[in-house]
Amino acid sequence: MAQTLQFPNLFGLERSRQDQDSNRRQWSGVKSLQSPAWLKEIYDRISDLKKLEENWDSYGGLPVADTAISSIRVLLSNLDIEDMPTPHVAPLPDGGIGLHWRVGARDLEIEVEPSGAVHYLKTKIGGESVPGDADSPGQAQCALDWVLGKC
Repeated sequence: MAQTLQFPNLFGLERSRQDQDSNRRQWSGVKSLQSPAWLKEIYDRISDLKKLEENWDSYGGLPVADTAISSIRVLLSNLDIEDMPTPHVAPLPDGGIGLHWRVGARDLEIEVEPSGAVHYLKTKIGGESVPGDADSPGQAQCALDWVLGKC
């Protein structure tokens, strides 16, 4: 019997009673088996960030936290990203990871803290910046839809 691919549940998504009773408690279902061509490359870049040592930026930058790596992978696996361009991936000095997309006059930055908490900043060129927290994949999806001009 085939099983569904699943990733760690870092966002507290609802699970069925069957999943709650199984020994897969830390996993949530994959949103889609469709993925953009750039996703493997981004996962590889994220994995490479783990190789950074303390002071990687010569200003005391901390190594990227395992929790940040896990959280960003779960985030990407739970979003509808098929139409998204390739994001820029960068380590953050506090041990987190940043993703950045620019589509036309819109910029979206998603930051994952070392604790796994996710925040975003939406900026329209020549306009205001709007920060927010992405406590669920739905909130992150709304920010991605914004950068594509869908809302």
